[in-house]
Amino acid sequence: LGPNGCGKPTLLRCLLGGLEWASGRIVLGTGVKPGYFDQMLTGLDDDVPVLDAVRPSHKEFIEQQRRDLLARFGVTGEMVFQKVGSLSGGERNRTALARLSASDANFLILDEPTNHLDLWARGALEKALVEFDGSVLFVSHDRYFLNQVATKLLIVEPGRFRVIDGNYDTYLH
Repeated sequence: LGPNGCGKPTLLRCLLGGLEWASGRIVLGTGVKPGYFDQMLTGLDDDVPVLDAVRPSHKEFIEQQRRDLLARFGVTGEMVFQKVGSLSGGERNRTALARLSASDANFLILDEPTNHLDLWARGALEKALVEFDGSVLFVSHDRYFLNQVATKLLIVEPGRFRVIDGNYDTYLH
């Protein structure tokens, strides 16, 4: 958590190796496979059909598996044949989350994952993250989402970081 402009997405990109640290280093544990959800959805190709956008490059993933996966995220019917660029913001978010789910990541790094999601999709995301067997690091301004999912908060403040054990309500108290 922290005010706009304090560098939260920058921190996430540094953790993923996309930006250089000013000092220090990052070492991921053995077997850690990060997966990234970018709030700008830059990982999705607008010219690709949704059904192909969720296909991981590292494993066999037949059409029915991709359809089943997309359906769990509320992307169904003829929508799966549309180009990603024709989707609404919420549909694009759900497609990106489905793609992340197919990646076999065990460390999820999420930048504003609830943007553009309706209540059903938010609830499904909350449930999936609570049940997720790996680690999750996320940036969010969604206080309800923070209360449902977060167990520890990193508070970014001018000149320092604070760690709070608990959710947003704990932070307020």
